Amino acid sequence: MATYSARNAIAHLITYLGLTEVPIEPDGSCGLLFDQDTHVTLEPDIERTDLLHLHTLVGSIAAGNRKAQFVHLLRGNYLGRASGGAVLSLDATETSILLHTSLITEPMNLESLSEHLMTLVQSAKLWQQRLANAEATKSRSDTPTDLSFSSMLRV
Repeated sequence: MATYSARNAIAHLITYLGLTEVPIEPDGSCGLLFDQDTHVTLEPDIERTDLLHLHTLVGSIAAGNRKAQFVHLLRGNYLGRASGGAVLSLDATETSILLHTSLITEPMNLESLSEHLMTLVQSAKLWQQRLANAEATKSRSDTPTDLSFSSMLRV
């Protein structure tokens, strides 16, 4: 198992994934787009050199249905079962819903880091779909949205 700083882990992961011409920002972060709809930001922590943050936008908070959405998100966070181990949260403006995880990169192998990234992407796609479906259901009816997680694998 190799030892990587978060900045080095990003550069090595890009190479490992066979990507070329991925711009890396001066702060060491970069963005990767999956299937033209899921943008994941890889960002080194500003204080710890061995901590890497991965985050992606999965939806937005509707002004009129905040309580139901918060319940839905909190249930999704429960033990990470409906989020692939990542965490659902709000951005600083409390209007966007993010899915994020933080990984310690020392020691870590690139295969494991790649698997974490792919799990985040898969979970993000599920949550994008769920939140879009919940909003569509809300716009068709005043009945509460089904908050079940029947499509998630129970561990």
